[in-house]
Amino acid sequence: MALTQVLQAIKRSDQYVKQLHITLKRLKVELRVGVSIGVLVLVSGNLMATPNILPKASWEIEIYSENSMIDTMAVNKSGDKVTWERIGIRDLKLGDFELYRRYDEYFQNNLGSFYEERNQLDSTTKLIESWLSQVTYINIYYGLTQRVTIFLNTSYENTVLDYTSKYELESKKIKENFQLLGEGSRYKRLPDKAVGDHINDIFLGAKIRVLKFFMLEFKMTAGLLRIGQDAKEKVVEEQVEELQTGREYNEWHAYIIGDYQMGPLLIYGKTGYIWMGESYQRQFDNQDIQIDLGDRSMTQVGAKLNLPFKTNIEWNIMNLKSAADKYKGGNSKTAFHDGYDVWTQVPESDTHLRILQIKVGIELNSYLTVYGSSNQILNHQLTGQLYEFPGRIEPETIFQLGATVNLY
Repeated sequence: MALTQVLQAIKRSDQYVKQLHITLKRLKVELRVGVSIGVLVLVSGNLMATPNILPKASWEIEIYSENSMIDTMAVNKSGDKVTWERIGIRDLKLGDFELYRRYDEYFQNNLGSFYEERNQLDSTTKLIESWLSQVTYINIYYGLTQRVTIFLNTSYENTVLDYTSKYELESKKIKENFQLLGEGSRYKRLPDKAVGDHINDIFLGAKIRVLKFFMLEFKMTAGLLRIGQDAKEKVVEEQVEELQTGREYNEWHAYIIGDYQMGPLLIYGKTGYIWMGESYQRQFDNQDIQIDLGDRSMTQVGAKLNLPFKTNIEWNIMNLKSAADKYKGGNSKTAFHDGYDVWTQVPESDTHLRILQIKVGIELNSYLTVYGSSNQILNHQLTGQLYEFPGRIEPETIFQLGATVNLY
């Protein structure tokens, strides 16, 4: 009943979480965690977390915020969707995308000398100044029995994709050229920034101790829990572009967790499966593409060592493997508005990711613990059609700072 009341309270108002986000900033509690990026990140601090089974009728509340920055993108200059090149986002140019090269060719063929003399696109134009995200998380855990802990994960995201002023000018040219051809509706002029500022989807889950050294964990978001702003709900109008903070599909997670305590050392492992669904994307050269996301499998191994002065150090490595995606519609077949009619496998979309996390915690008193950590990307395939992580974009190393309150 208590957890239901919490869920209802969060659902009643986005402003509750937004106000917490603002309050944390005023208090200068810059809590950085996870890998959650404004175009909807499929890897997060919650995926790597392994909360303990709580005593019956006890609560644990975790509040943390995240700052991350995309610094690398995969581009497919040839348009074959097989040959990918890693490029820093500040070096990304208009000519790196086949779609814009197709625009240039189309305008030359249909506007002739007017286009070449007055409104020709500059393929050397750089596109992005920065791509930053801040997410404030609230995780609530409750010990339902001595063996069962239920939990809720929610967050509020503010993401800003800052375009260059020269890219804005090129976007204006594209719009004007289409208007001259009587096809102005085919293109939306870009703003100076694309912004995502909204609550994310809510996850509900449970962790069950089935044996002394083994647990099961389940979590999901579906139906009314999907309160984030998904790719079809976000606004894309003339000089207005929002970034998504939610999913268009239900998502289900199931994990097996093993842990073994040897004095001050805890060793653990986690493996599981994530069922994905059908998504959608309209961003950069992806124009109204429908995506059937490949399911994901995850494995994780780690250890936590308790040290003197109520401190601890924890380290783990997580591997995430994504099955191949399928797509149709939009410009999925060729860059220039030609899409497949049936689901077709996306080349090079079966991506993999490996992340190392090192975490240090300090127990300030019996109910309050603070921690800091660093996440280093060890291996990321960086291919595929979607602008997501894992996939076609990649953040820098992520540093974390968070706090946990135990109410036993």
